[in-house]
Amino acid sequence: MAPDERQGSRAYTNAVVLARSDRLRRLAAVVPLFPDDWFEASVFSDCAVSLTPDELNEMKRELVGVIDKYRTRRGSSEKEGRAEKRAEGAAQVSVRLQMFPRL
Repeated sequence: MAPDERQGSRAYTNAVVLARSDRLRRLAAVVPLFPDDWFEASVFSDCAVSLTPDELNEMKRELVGVIDKYRTRRGSSEKEGRAEKRAEGAAQVSVRLQMFPRL
């Protein structure tokens, strides 16, 4: 990646991180209102793991694979622009995957 492309990519990533942190702040206000079953099924976790960049890439591929399995299991994909076929009682769930070195 060229230096100017890298700088633009980092600026975009910075904007995405800020937008997602705002979304998480808004979520904090509604978490207490979740129905019991959705509250019990939800997870809010922050884990520290010692990894090399190669190990982080491996973990990322594995976790993205798990997420993709659930995104496509009903024969539809958000990436393909098709409406998701939901099972009865299902709701769209936000899955956040943020993996970066703690500095």
